[in-house]
Amino acid sequence: MRKVENEEEQKEAEEVKTISSFINATLPSNAPPGDQLADEKLLPEFESLLLSGEMDDDFPLPENKYDVFEPSDDAPEVERLRRLVKELEERLGRLEGELLVYYALEEDFTDLQKQLRKKTEEVEMLNTTIRSLREEAAAGAAAAAKELEVLRSKNEELQIQLDAGATSGWTTPW
Repeated sequence: MRKVENEEEQKEAEEVKTISSFINATLPSNAPPGDQLADEKLLPEFESLLLSGEMDDDFPLPENKYDVFEPSDDAPEVERLRRLVKELEERLGRLEGELLVYYALEEDFTDLQKQLRKKTEEVEMLNTTIRSLREEAAAGAAAAAKELEVLRSKNEELQIQLDAGATSGWTTPW
């Protein structure tokens, strides 16, 4: 009986050493001593867990579980995900193409807006020119009408003088 207890204690001690070696392997060896976790702070907690047997129930040690490759039935899921990735990549390509078209259209729109502003300015300038020409024409027409009226009245005066001279016997040289 004592022999069995001794063997169990030896197994537990070996487990503690194994766990300690795993923990020590994870600690950086070149770090300053203040940065490393001290074994006396860490090991008593593991020892109490191992000795009480709580750790065996909660955290069973794997037995070559990671060495064995088990084919899984995830092949359909993997294939579905591959198709989904391919579909998303195609969609991304289409969206990138649409985005390029959108940027080109946006650039064209900006250019057309600039051309519209330029043409609007030209139209406003031409309308201003037309208004000023109309005003000049109206002023010219008014001046011409006044001049015509002056010339008509002069013509009438001359006609009256001519008629008056013809009755008095005066002849014109031409």
